[in-house]
Amino acid sequence: MDREQISNKIPVKTDNSIIKNSEEAKALSAEIENFEKLKKNVIELISKIYQTLNDDNIIPQMLLVLQHKTSEIAVFNENKVKYQNMVKELESVQNSVNDSKSQLQKKNEVFLKMKAQASKPNEQNEKVTFYETNL
Repeated sequence: MDREQISNKIPVKTDNSIIKNSEEAKALSAEIENFEKLKKNVIELISKIYQTLNDDNIIPQMLLVLQHKTSEIAVFNENKVKYQNMVKELESVQNSVNDSKSQLQKKNEVFLKMKAQASKPNEQNEKVTFYETNL
């Protein structure tokens, strides 16, 4: 074999900058950032619900119940509306999270296929040639 054929058979490390700068990698990175924003939003909404639960003082309302000025069901319904609105807000964000998850999976599959193609070794490296010599 001549020098060029031998150098073509030497395995070459793939250039990671090609993979990092690809459109697939950029799309995946953007989707991950979007998912992180949604995650922060969900955490804020859940924290808001817990904070409201912790700050809620139901004692005056229950005193009204003991004085027979209102009923437990009325107190329950009054507070139920407040928390239902918060949960609805959380559910709307959950739909966005689910959509983002599916997009993230699709873009990851495309990226992994591209990465496998880019890091595929030269086919010449896989061929083996046997020479028979008579000594």
